[in-house]
Amino acid sequence: MGFALYRAFQEAGLPPPTMTMEMPLGNESRFTAWAGDTLRSLRPQIQRLNLTLEGLGDFDTLADRLQAEIAGANTVVPWQALVGAWSRVPFQISEETRAVVKPPSVFSAAAV
Repeated sequence: MGFALYRAFQEAGLPPPTMTMEMPLGNESRFTAWAGDTLRSLRPQIQRLNLTLEGLGDFDTLADRLQAEIAGANTVVPWQALVGAWSRVPFQISEETRAVVKPPSVFSAAAV
């Protein structure tokens, strides 16, 4: 949902949420495997659209080639951006019983 969480919280009757976005960086193999896996999962759609990925070479070696390039450059690469949102709901007083109605204090969600 990402940025759509802002509207979704309000449509659910909650106050506008506080939001964050975090983007992990790294040079471990899981970062390069993610890129290859994502492209591999999109290959059927790419073929339906008659797009070409020939410039990327063999998909079976893509993650290893990316990993070697990153290691050779001694750098890091970004992974998926993760969006988080939370909202506080204030206490309410019941008019009937004059007791405090305690809703859950924090509603939270996360999305990629």
